[in-house]
Amino acid sequence: MRESKPLVLIIDDDPKIREGLSRRLRCDEFAIATAASGAEAMPLVRSKAVAVVLCDERMPGQSGISVLSAIRDQSPSTVRMMLTGAPCVSLALRAINTAGVYHFFTKPCDTQELALSIRDAIRYHKTIYESRLAGAKYPPARRRVEACASESQVAYELSLDEEHDTEGS
Repeated sequence: MRESKPLVLIIDDDPKIREGLSRRLRCDEFAIATAASGAEAMPLVRSKAVAVVLCDERMPGQSGISVLSAIRDQSPSTVRMMLTGAPCVSLALRAINTAGVYHFFTKPCDTQELALSIRDAIRYHKTIYESRLAGAKYPPARRRVEACASESQVAYELSLDEEHDTEGS
């Protein structure tokens, strides 16, 4: 059975931007879907395993930060990236702190740099997804390992305390 390609979702209200990015980023490594708004994107996020979202900040009706925040809530392992034509430090900080944005791009952006960042984001998504899957699949074993590690740390600290007490006598 062939593994499906990771899905990258581009959200921008400007059809020329959506089509241009989709055309320039087309490759064999990942599939691309597009949406004109957060409202159009959310059903895709709910129904498909979206690895990476690239979202414009300024769109009618809903900001990119609020769209990416909603995507984070719906699909925490989806890596979120922002694209904006009006960059400023406060916007970048809000995007990172509020929506957990992985990478922030300004328009126009270098398509090769964007493609490299998307590939990195896909690797990051795979790591997050596999980690969550392993945690869900083996929670009792994980808890035992964590408990053993905790007990070992306590035993080590007690042995240091005993050494210190013996040295002081």
